[in-house]
Amino acid sequence: MTLWAVVPAKALATAKSRLAPLLSPDQRQALAAALLLDVLVALRSTTDVARVLVVSADPAARDLADSLGAAALPEPASAPALPGTEDAATPGDDGEVTLNAALDHAGAVAAAAGATALLVLPADLPLLTPADVSALTAALPPAPSIVLAPTRDGGTSALLRQPPLALPARFGAGSLRAHLRAAAAANVRARLVWRPNLALDIDRPEDLLRLASQPPRSRAQALLAEWDLAAHARGESAAI
Repeated sequence: MTLWAVVPAKALATAKSRLAPLLSPDQRQALAAALLLDVLVALRSTTDVARVLVVSADPAARDLADSLGAAALPEPASAPALPGTEDAATPGDDGEVTLNAALDHAGAVAAAAGATALLVLPADLPLLTPADVSALTAALPPAPSIVLAPTRDGGTSALLRQPPLALPARFGAGSLRAHLRAAAAANVRARLVWRPNLALDIDRPEDLLRLASQPPRSRAQALLAEWDLAAHARGESAAI
């Protein structure tokens, strides 16, 4: 198996807006860069992954990818939908439609370059380790197949597809069930792998406070320690 990984990245300057109750705009930008860096370093540290892609419309995110030896892939201005994706989003889901189209575009690029499998990981998994990646690849059934890692809220923190376009990406609200339904409809084997490190993605203030309360081992956590977010977390707990 020739495995590639792709990490979609939003514009660093405007990412993580839902963390505004805890962080300033400059802090959110610094955190977004640190989160992306943590994911890329983990991916570059595992021998399971032959190549890492970062797909983004943001030049700053692509420059960060370049600095770590990842291949920067511009987000397509308009990507045609893959068969079976026409009903994947509801009105108002433009962000998810764009994200999924970008990930399927990356899948097509990877497949054309010889990849036989593609791992999709969000850019906000600060606890990701090479062992987590190995656990996903070890669980992969014979092709066509997928492996999914769930988040605590029913989302998808990792999507491993073999081949890279075994089924269309279905990220968005309720994505875990959406991916499983798509796999069943396409007769694609699917497995779930629970990994605590993959269950914590940083979207909401409570996610950030949970991360700040854990033993530090990532760049994102170092920033939170510098900003004393753990003290904020203790204050929140005391107030409950």
